[in-house]
Amino acid sequence: MLRECWLLSDFDGTLVSTPHKAQGAYVSLAKSPCYDQVKRWLLNGGNLCVITTANSRVVDQLYSPLCSVLNNECSDSMSPGVRGSQREGDNEGVSRGVSNDAGRRCGQLLLSLNTGAVLYNCKLHDISFVPGYVDGLHPATEESINVAKSTGAPMEEVLTQDVNASGETITIKVGCVRGTCIQRELRALVHGLEDFYQLLTIDLICGQKRAGLAFEKLSARYKTVWKLLFKYIDLRCAGDAGVAASPAAGVVPGVEVVGEKRPMDNVAWKCNFVRKYKQMFLMLGFIRIEEAEEKIIPSEKEGNVGDPVGEARDEATNKEEIRNYTYALFDDDSALACDIIARIMYLLGAEIPKGFVRNGDFLQHYNSAPQVLALGVPIDLSTLCLKRKEQLFASIKVSAIPQPNSISFSKLGVCKSTAVRYLTDTRLKAERTGLRGVVNVAQAVALGDNPHTADYELTANPLLKFISFEKADQRKQRHAKIDDRRRNCVDSGSNGATSQARGALMDDRRVKNIHYVGGEEAGAAAFLRSLMDILAVPPAPGPGERPQGCPGVVDPTTFTEAVVQAARSSANSMNQMSHL
Repeated sequence: MLRECWLLSDFDGTLVSTPHKAQGAYVSLAKSPCYDQVKRWLLNGGNLCVITTANSRVVDQLYSPLCSVLNNECSDSMSPGVRGSQREGDNEGVSRGVSNDAGRRCGQLLLSLNTGAVLYNCKLHDISFVPGYVDGLHPATEESINVAKSTGAPMEEVLTQDVNASGETITIKVGCVRGTCIQRELRALVHGLEDFYQLLTIDLICGQKRAGLAFEKLSARYKTVWKLLFKYIDLRCAGDAGVAASPAAGVVPGVEVVGEKRPMDNVAWKCNFVRKYKQMFLMLGFIRIEEAEEKIIPSEKEGNVGDPVGEARDEATNKEEIRNYTYALFDDDSALACDIIARIMYLLGAEIPKGFVRNGDFLQHYNSAPQVLALGVPIDLSTLCLKRKEQLFASIKVSAIPQPNSISFSKLGVCKSTAVRYLTDTRLKAERTGLRGVVNVAQAVALGDNPHTADYELTANPLLKFISFEKADQRKQRHAKIDDRRRNCVDSGSNGATSQARGALMDDRRVKNIHYVGGEEAGAAAFLRSLMDILAVPPAPGPGERPQGCPGVVDPTTFTEAVVQAARSSANSMNQMSHL
């Protein structure tokens, strides 16, 4: 019934709880209120593309809980066409957004990870690249085109045909990006971030008030990471400099210690320590270089799990590796140092690099990266980072997206809308591979919880409905600031802008394709339930049950009307819940 319909959805805060809300945990879809609704959607032929900043951790969170659905209802031998195995020249159906596999039951599951830099097709037994996406030609964002013009950076342009407002076919130039990964710019980006972390840490050591207050807003996970790092610096200072450790050394120092004034003899030593070992921010995982694997193998509990001898051997090996790694980084292999470093790396999701050699060139192992993350950076300090390094980022053609606990860096022109444009845009006919152009925007809806920042690019197409699940209090605060600016401008007679197209001052009330529901994952579940109820979609079959028949495939007009109606209905439901 839903086989031509698509959900283009954010993940954290939309389909599952954010790690911040879940006290640092990465929550499985199986524990989300959206789980039953997503299964119902897929089992009735609906298609889902999750577009997220996150990396392959989403495989365990999303694909694994849905694997039974794919196993029960999908076939490994999907017909060629728009479902990931396109034959050369087989474009019929793609331009119309029509599936050539009308007989299949389960919808398609796609994963676009690393802020749109990679796109995976989830099949029965593997998860692999959609052909032609990573190395292909993609329309660039308007922002990146403007940056290229202002900096004089060259950008590839392609002549293509489009239809204007009068319905006439015209030839236009489209600014494009070749490939989706950061390549030659990677080394300069990493060195720039090392400098930023060095300055940030020194600000904290010196008791810079703004930095200390900003760290209060970090999630519990990242607060703990910084506490551990400062614990180690305190202990090294006490041991190497021969001065007394701070009162918090020996226990994990709280954020209340970070940002306080310290004795000046301690400050000078600690600042020098940070300058000497600034590579630690890369080696410990504060700076995370993501990798694009052509195939992802879902984790399975097999092998020596449950084997006490094997587990003991692995633990001993890991301890020895950590000891060698800690000594290589800091000339320190004490038990306490190893414990602190191991805990920091665990919390940051970091691993000891393959082929690591002391004093070696760590970056030589990376030819390209779909994304680079700066972790443990409070959002209030993200703008500081971007301002300090604005010229660098522009010169090396990378763009940055601030998030509550981090900043994500992508190749300039590549973002979440890259995946959306790839799936919906049919203009680049010469680049017709994989799933390009499969989605009809009239039969699609985008979902996200931060339309003003991380999910802004999902709102960029005015023809694509976007459902916002932004937290009500956050949205209320943003609107209050916008309204205050507007009143101040009226009172002063100023003609200045009272809102922005993007950022905290984006007024989503004035964007016609954005419909507000709120409630994060609870709101998303309510919306999906309402949408499918309005469309009379059968319930998901239970174990051993056969799927029910359906009245027919949903047409674009019916789908669009149902989306608007479901948004209103679920918004009312969430509003009523907030008053209970």
